Amino acid sequence: MFEKKRSLPSPKLSLTPLLDMVFILLIFFATASTFSQSTGSKIHLPESKTTQNLSPQHIPIGISENGTFYIQKSPISKSKLKQFLAKQTQPNQFTQIAFIADKNTPIKYLVHAMDICKQVGINNMSIAERKKTHEK
Repeated sequence: MFEKKRSLPSPKLSLTPLLDMVFILLIFFATASTFSQSTGSKIHLPESKTTQNLSPQHIPIGISENGTFYIQKSPISKSKLKQFLAKQTQPNQFTQIAFIADKNTPIKYLVHAMDICKQVGINNMSIAERKKTHEK
């Protein structure tokens, strides 16, 4: 007659594990994107039979076929490039620049970028190339 109904605990949805995974993925993609050396423009690197790896601390400067400079995927003017590099250069600190220039970029743009680097005291520069995969 007087039966007690058992009250079952209501199911609870905990969002904590979901939020943990979202933050882990956010950290992973933020970290992985900093290792990307994309310059923000479609640049076709010249090929070379011999290549060397760059140090992880290098500063990539993209130079497109039409002479546009790129830093961190954003176009930058020549005067802003000089200001940016001056801020990156500290006394007694090793600074390495890697020019990521399109294979059809006129040499005058590369020379101009090298001149800007020398003006702010950076003398360690290299040109990025893609390793030739097969002989033509």
